[in-house]
Amino acid sequence: MLMMLDGQRTRARRTRLARAWLLSLTTLLAGAAVLPPGPAIPRRVVFSSFSAPQAAVSEPEPQLAQLEPVLEEVVVTAGQDLAKTSLDDYAAMRDDQLRTEAYAAAIRERVSMGAATVLDIGTGPFALLATIAANAGARKVYAIERTPSVAQEAQKFVEDAGLQEVISVISGNSQDVVLPEKVDLIVSELVGNVATGEGVVETIRDARRRFLREDLLTKPEAMIPARCQTAIAPVMYVNHELLAAKGPEFLRPFKLFSETKDLLFLSEPQLLEDFDLCSFGGPGVGDLQENEDLDFLIEKSPSLWPLLFSGFALWPRVVVDPQRVVDIQNAASHWSYVVALMSKERIPLSPGQRIALHSEVDLRKVPYSYRLRGTVKR
Repeated sequence: MLMMLDGQRTRARRTRLARAWLLSLTTLLAGAAVLPPGPAIPRRVVFSSFSAPQAAVSEPEPQLAQLEPVLEEVVVTAGQDLAKTSLDDYAAMRDDQLRTEAYAAAIRERVSMGAATVLDIGTGPFALLATIAANAGARKVYAIERTPSVAQEAQKFVEDAGLQEVISVISGNSQDVVLPEKVDLIVSELVGNVATGEGVVETIRDARRRFLREDLLTKPEAMIPARCQTAIAPVMYVNHELLAAKGPEFLRPFKLFSETKDLLFLSEPQLLEDFDLCSFGGPGVGDLQENEDLDFLIEKSPSLWPLLFSGFALWPRVVVDPQRVVDIQNAASHWSYVVALMSKERIPLSPGQRIALHSEVDLRKVPYSYRLRGTVKR
């Protein structure tokens, strides 16, 4: 009799476990917030690229090595071939209200203050910033465009607008161009989803040195924008496990539009890079390489979701001038978030925990690389 009861209890227990497992699996496949039970969080989790698995790094104390599994290192690359940018892409930039209105207000203000000659680098098919400067009253505007077919479109646009006497469209790389005169103001929008990803550093260094009037070289009002920055913050990506289930290749860095609801920010953003267009130096230092160490305090979950860490989101932040800043976080924009997942599964966190991030930015050659390594600390 006892054996029969034990057998019934065993079968009942197995049935309950099976139902619980099925419920957890169904929840996971549905992308819900509650994950199946897993091992306890290690005291220190090191994440490191979704390119090749790495062996665990040995530590002086064997017991600590078991608590510090080395995952894969994430490398975000950038260096867009602008020749592949479509007319629709350029239209999206033009119609980006947040961006275009901030630029237009700053350009009109500078021209009204006496900027008679203006240089627009990367003018695009609509010669947008050049046209704003001309309509604001600039005496002469030089509009440089390195892609020949786009330069032809810009020339046609300028002629259709009747501005060919004011705007001179120049086809070529700005670093190879020679202007007939120095200018009072340089405007550009060479900002990628990762701010320096379109070569803004070398281009602006060269333009500032060769094209700007010498008495304006130290004047911040001679450059629009004043700074371009890359913001970064730890996030939870709602579809993390569903994406991981498709295979390791789907865990590479990817883009999400700026108004997405699939990202939850776990901490206040910080600056991964900060390029001052008004200085002679590079992105915070005097060369094209920069290392940064950031520390993020995990806050209370901003919603009903539990605190689960997926990785980092990066996005551009443009300081047009001291009065106007374009930040796309939770705003409509043609720019996108770049999401770098740091683990194959989301990592449970608690309020008050910290995530340390070490980044290495290398802008010496295309594609530019932004290497990220992080640590979750108890």
